Amino acid sequence: MKEIEQYIKKIVDHTDCSKEEKEDLAEELTVHLEILTEENIKLGMSEQEAVQEAIRIFGSEHTIGEQLQQ
Repeated sequence: MKEIEQYIKKIVDHTDCSKEEKEDLAEELTVHLEILTEENIKLGMSEQEAVQEAIRIFGSEHTIGEQLQQ
């Protein structure tokens, strides 16, 4: 799920946190996206479709990063 890793990196890059905080944030976001992906697969989507839908539901990397920063 390289796509999820890249997506999360872009989100975390929009925050002004310590390295440790960014790692914790990335781990938490990964868990949420993996759960959402698994739910999408159970709904009959392929893995690629499930990942793309999970990312779409989560939203823009820039917007999420800014919201987390606040």
